Amino acid sequence: MKLYIANVSQITSEIYHELLSEISEERRNRLKVCHHEMDKRRGMLGELLLQRAVREELGISPAQTSFGYGEKGKPYVKGYPEFHFNISHSRDIVLCAAGDTQVGADVQSLIVRPEKLVRKCLTKGEADLYHAAKNEDKSSVMTVFWCRKESYMKMTGQGLSLPMNLIEWSQNNDKVTLLNESGMIEDICFLVEPEVGKDYKSAICMKKYSKIEEIRNFAT
Repeated sequence: MKLYIANVSQITSEIYHELLSEISEERRNRLKVCHHEMDKRRGMLGELLLQRAVREELGISPAQTSFGYGEKGKPYVKGYPEFHFNISHSRDIVLCAAGDTQVGADVQSLIVRPEKLVRKCLTKGEADLYHAAKNEDKSSVMTVFWCRKESYMKMTGQGLSLPMNLIEWSQNNDKVTLLNESGMIEDICFLVEPEVGKDYKSAICMKKYSKIEEIRNFAT
């Protein structure tokens, strides 16, 4: 599994306009409706990282790729069922995980989240750990839980349709327990939490375990 990591601060306004021709027309049209300049740069970087993954993993030009979308909107490359990818971004950091197993990626900056969100997103056991943490550590604890859960939700393709407070990772990060009215369901998968930047947390959830190769030098 390769993890491509880029920083939006690398993309000046001049570079952004130079690179627009490198991305698909569909993406350019999507960027036009973005109201914030930083959102445009994140969106462009995400596609450029995916293009690099397509070239390196599939050996084809991005122009040769065609995308389909799952029931909940998760994209995939048509004709290459063995190739899986997922993109995430937060503030200055953009990630693209790509490899030969189902994958979900999430990155989040460390921010203080409201108490009502803690109650909505955490299981009882996780909430107990959160409330037991020192005040200065609470944002870190909450962000770790958030990334773990969202990476799983994105791996499955269910996204936010799967309530966060039903998802709980094992202590060894090798399975997820789904809590519901009918009991508990275990889903075997694997979690890696790369260090992607100061004041950020990230999580990569994979259906099959794979060593993560981090690629940080931005190049198209």
